[in-house]
Amino acid sequence: MGSDDAQSLPWFADCIDHADYYAVADLFSSHRYFPYASRELAGYFFDDRLSLLEAQPVPKPFIVGEFGFQDNRSGTLDNPLMEEYRYAVWTAEFLIRGLDRGIAGASIWCLHEVYYPGNGFMNYGLWNYKDRGWETRPVYHAIANFTRFTESGDSVRRCESSHPSYLRAVCVGPALFWVNPSEQAVDAQVDGFEPVLFRVMTETTVSGDREAGYEAERTGEVYAVPGMSFGYALSRGIADVNRSGSVNAVDVQLVINAVLGLPATSNCDVDGNGALNATDVQRVVNAVLGLY
Repeated sequence: MGSDDAQSLPWFADCIDHADYYAVADLFSSHRYFPYASRELAGYFFDDRLSLLEAQPVPKPFIVGEFGFQDNRSGTLDNPLMEEYRYAVWTAEFLIRGLDRGIAGASIWCLHEVYYPGNGFMNYGLWNYKDRGWETRPVYHAIANFTRFTESGDSVRRCESSHPSYLRAVCVGPALFWVNPSEQAVDAQVDGFEPVLFRVMTETTVSGDREAGYEAERTGEVYAVPGMSFGYALSRGIADVNRSGSVNAVDVQLVINAVLGLPATSNCDVDGNGALNATDVQRVVNAVLGLY
């Protein structure tokens, strides 16, 4: 992994310009923590690095090794901002913007509250420490959407929005991830993607560690999207659990095996609710029959 810089574009550029260094690196990485009021600069952060890589004879993938948002309360160990709902919206927006521009992946800092080297207690995390019952935070659900519905090697398709200040989206495999970072409710119509499920997450509907949110209200082809919300839409392809390009009896058998507790090499939680059960089997069967 090359560069792995902490917000230093000159160092990133030097690593790319060094021919021997570039030759041995399989991918390049940067870290970025945004003051919350500067998060709109994320586009420049992505573009500056991707443009340098794309100018090479053999472009290499770019990932974000760490990212997050901070305010005047934040530091190396403390970040109360990460416990707030808006952090989840910003996280979804950051990932969508990055994937839409061409990054290969991203890793948020960090998984959960933990004692850091030196015995300092780190407040960053998707869920709390055991002294607060391992309770999940809203940002957990923003990350969970991406990890539940994507597989290594999934194709990424850019999405154009008529009003990106109100709605952004990106397609990864059979899933469309979207975010409304504004305070205004909007109507969303999706062209070129046929949702069989359109799920919405808001401040009052994210809790626990399984499925959250609700299915969007739909009028014809238009979905009602509240302000400061995020979520996903799934196409029939989500039932293609082994990503073979078609939904068939093999997918049904894979899901049945997973429900029975047999080893599974694919994500068989078709509806993404965190549980494997008969509902997942039925969804895949319906897809094979053309009912889903």
